[in-house]
Order: sequence, then C-alpha cells, then structure tokens
Amino acid sequence: MGIGLVVLAATSVSGIGSVGPFSNLLAGVLFGSGIIFATGLIDDLIGLRPGVKFIAQLIAAGVVYVYGFRVGVISFGYGVQVDVAWLSMPITVLWIVGVINAYI
Repeated sequence: MGIGLVVLAATSVSGIGSVGPFSNLLAGVLFGSGIIFATGLIDDLIGLRPGVKFIAQLIAAGVVYVYGFRVGVISFGYGVQVDVAWLSMPITVLWIVGVINAYI
C-alpha cells in the first residue's frame, strides 16, 4: 500500500495523474505513515518503551486527522447512520491507533 501511495503522489506532482481533492489527504496519510515507519525503525534499532510508541501513534493519527481524514458518520447497516459530529476527532484517532496496534 505504501508503494502505491508514493506512486500516486509522484504522478500527481509530475502532472501525469491527478488526485484532485485528495491531495491534502494523501499528504497526511504519507506524513502519518512516515511517523509510524520512523518509530518502528527506531524501535528495531534501539528499542522503545511501549508508552513512547503509543505517543508516536497518537501523534501520527492526529496528523492524519488534521490533514482531513475523519470518521464523520458511523453506519450500523440497513441505512441506519449516526453523525458523530464533535466525537469525530477522538473516534478517528482511536480507530487509527486501534488498527495500527491490531496490525503490529
């Protein structure tokens, strides 16, 4: 997935392709991914305490949120949707950190 995002960003910058309104979102995802990658690399090289890794994950999720990735609606199926409004930020950050920790 990371390689695909880099290729998409490169073609967008070079003028070959265009990501349109998603360019800001793409930058945020790449920046947040870079934070997670750097944290993982440092952890592999020198070792980090779990609290430091968790803080880095929160920062990366916050960066992605600031760049425009947001969970705004939660769908329960069959057309039932709940607008999370002011809970968007904590739900988005919690979801991103949860997915990171489920994967790692």
